[in-house]
Amino acid sequence: MMHDQLWKEGLGFFVPEFLTLLFPDVAADLYLSKVRTLNKELFTHAPEGNRREPDILIEVPSKRGRELTIVHMEVQANRSRGFPRRMWEYYLTLSHRFRHPILPIALYLCRGGGGMT
Repeated sequence: MMHDQLWKEGLGFFVPEFLTLLFPDVAADLYLSKVRTLNKELFTHAPEGNRREPDILIEVPSKRGRELTIVHMEVQANRSRGFPRRMWEYYLTLSHRFRHPILPIALYLCRGGGGMT
């Protein structure tokens, strides 16, 4: 089992704690006790789009009214040139499918490229 798979599976159990640690302002606006896992199978275009499956895809109710927030996380062991475009495709597909705010998170398990290490 590759270490990125361990991260994906482990992170799925600790999404509320992860969001609270790294995104405290966002987490404060969410009911993190009401996290719900979503069906991860997506298609980029109809009727013959590419099949995509996000690593982690959840919905969390917002404390602001009845709105939901969709949290999409991708765990990457290595940097790839096509990854930013893939994240953009996920964002567009999820926005169209759910019509709720999307919080996209890329967790790189390698150094470089800015952000936290």
